[in-house]
Amino acid sequence: MITGILFIVFWLAAAAVWFVLSMSAGTMANDAGGASSELHARMLFLLAIGQILVAIAGILGGASYLFVGIGGTLWKTFWLLLAIGIAIQIIAVFRLFSAM
Repeated sequence: MITGILFIVFWLAAAAVWFVLSMSAGTMANDAGGASSELHARMLFLLAIGQILVAIAGILGGASYLFVGIGGTLWKTFWLLLAIGIAIQIIAVFRLFSAM
């Protein structure tokens, strides 16, 4: 019981730190103006979407410890959302830097 709650709390704390750091770095990524403003805004939007998916994944991962009956399904969904969220963030950054 406590493991699931701690998992969620620490995951969301880490996700919040990652959100602040990556969004601040993301806003400075185009200071030289190498990419268009539209592409830069799209990268920031995709970063935020990916980070939200990763945060939701953490909630589901912690819930898998709380709801043991459906823990397997929650754990699979955790890994799926985590992979999709990370992939979206990586693609967003590579799209911006490939346009520079």
